Amino acid sequence: MGPPVCSTARYYLERHLSLGDHHSGHQGPCRHPLAGSRRRHHPAGHRILSFSRHGANRRVKEGLVLENRKITYTLTRESTRLQTGFFVTRPNEALALEECLALLRLRPMDDFLHQHVLTLVGRLPKDRLRQFLNRCKAGSDPVCRALAAEYLFLTRGREHLEKRFTAEDIRELCRHTPLIYLRSFLEPDQALHGRWIAFFRNNMQAHQPLASPDQTDLPLLTFDKAPARTAATLAGLAQAMTGKGVAATPAVSPEQTADTAEDRLKKAGVELGRLMRHESSLSPIGLLRSWRFATHIENRRNQLSLSGEQTSYGRGLTLNAARASLMMEIVERCSAFASVSANGLENFRYSYPLRYAPFSELAAGEAAVMNPADLALEVSYPDQGLHWVQGETPAPGGDGDPRRSIWIPAQCLFLFCNLDEPSLFSGLGSTGLASGNTLAQAKVSALLEIVERHQAATVPYDRSTCFHLVSREPRMAGLLEAYHQAGVNLWFQDITPKNGIPCCRCFVKEKGGQIHTGAAAHLDARRAIVSAITETTCPFPKSPPTQPVPPGLTLVGYENLPDYSTGDAASDLALLETLFLQNSFQPCYVDLTRADIGLPVVKAVVPGMEVLGDFDDYSRVHPELYQNYLSVYDS
Repeated sequence: MGPPVCSTARYYLERHLSLGDHHSGHQGPCRHPLAGSRRRHHPAGHRILSFSRHGANRRVKEGLVLENRKITYTLTRESTRLQTGFFVTRPNEALALEECLALLRLRPMDDFLHQHVLTLVGRLPKDRLRQFLNRCKAGSDPVCRALAAEYLFLTRGREHLEKRFTAEDIRELCRHTPLIYLRSFLEPDQALHGRWIAFFRNNMQAHQPLASPDQTDLPLLTFDKAPARTAATLAGLAQAMTGKGVAATPAVSPEQTADTAEDRLKKAGVELGRLMRHESSLSPIGLLRSWRFATHIENRRNQLSLSGEQTSYGRGLTLNAARASLMMEIVERCSAFASVSANGLENFRYSYPLRYAPFSELAAGEAAVMNPADLALEVSYPDQGLHWVQGETPAPGGDGDPRRSIWIPAQCLFLFCNLDEPSLFSGLGSTGLASGNTLAQAKVSALLEIVERHQAATVPYDRSTCFHLVSREPRMAGLLEAYHQAGVNLWFQDITPKNGIPCCRCFVKEKGGQIHTGAAAHLDARRAIVSAITETTCPFPKSPPTQPVPPGLTLVGYENLPDYSTGDAASDLALLETLFLQNSFQPCYVDLTRADIGLPVVKAVVPGMEVLGDFDDYSRVHPELYQNYLSVYDS
């Protein structure tokens, strides 16, 4: 499993929206002002909206051309922050602001276009920006008014937005934008959640000590739903299920896995770049490779194509393990870029027609439906129309079988899909996306990644749960010695959930204070340790000087760590699914295996578990994070 990708452009928007001479937390002038010649261009948007005595037929034709116009976008990486890649989509054609507005009025839920228009607004010179905002505020065009409201909120804060628009105005404007910003503004306790998020960010990302609840100046948080109580543990279930598994499936070697994946990708026409080494993590062997993708979306009003170059990474203790990690990451990411036509999703092994409806309409039928309100959302779901894909889930009370169908929001499954619908998230990454030599293996990897990301986002940094690893096992002992010789001092935090799935964080702290982190979960705690090490973003072997391991940490022997794996992917899956179900979590899946590649890929979604964890201005404190914080002082 590779690093997460973030499909949001909010980081890009917040860095590039120009403020003119207005004060804000965002620094510096706009780096990409509009060219003068473009500002003088007479845009198509004005032509179709003007009411002259001549040219009515021409305006109708131009309107139809705009409505059917397919916009081609390119996806590029804007930055990387905390192991997450932030990407931005830009139209290939140079479109003037008014032309973009004309297109956006015809496809108001085009996420890519909406974000691009916000960026263009941020590039306007001070006088034109003021004119644009005043025109939007005074006008009746809801798309322009929504853009103006979002711009004010993103760049000048709540106070400026409240001066220009009433709460009722903003509630109405939410219907004319796919983005979550205005909906976030309307959340009554978002400001309080923001303060708590800053509190936890300082602890979890900078290792600042946690103040007790009565030592903070923050009002306590309340939640509609309390975290589910732990009813079963992995150790107990593993013992109860001993001997119930099927015979272990013969393992496929890393070399064979890598060779098969590369061969399938090439036959599918995926353009692969050169295989290269990298030393940007603690992995003894680190590889990277670029590859290209191209998709198209024909979904209701949205007509677009998207292409771009991606870079995938592979890490491992051996060259073949790193190659397998790299090539299977490319397989899973390729499968997560979906093309959509009027008939539904294209190029998958199974046919997936899309159904468009609000949750309430689907829930009134007999089929099971995933309630978006049960997801760890940043904003409330207002029961608007969404596109749904039919996946499957284990029946409650079973031992992993039988399966039943369930409708899942399509936007929870794919990367940069941009369907004609409002967004549930500010930017959903790749958590829960996994590949494998078998579908069961892919599902196990997907569930374990969800556990890892959930724990990393809901367990505060607490030095009392940290430990120093020692080992007599030759390979691990040699690896730890290599880090020691390179001046890399690493330590771990046990973030295992109450259900007992082994999970840990690995830390390296530079002399200058920067903290490098990696995290992993696995049924075998030793494999979780290795994965957390190789995911840690400290360069190796050319490492910067690092601080010593904090004194007084518990010594933990690598050989003494528990292993609950069965040796068979299907049995491991049954164990995990039973554990999830008995603890009131419902794992759901969609098989994303591509018809032209044929290697199993799955996207898993588990309602109630955190999948974001990036702690920004729109994040909300997960109930389990708050409970874990309070339990530090309750104990």
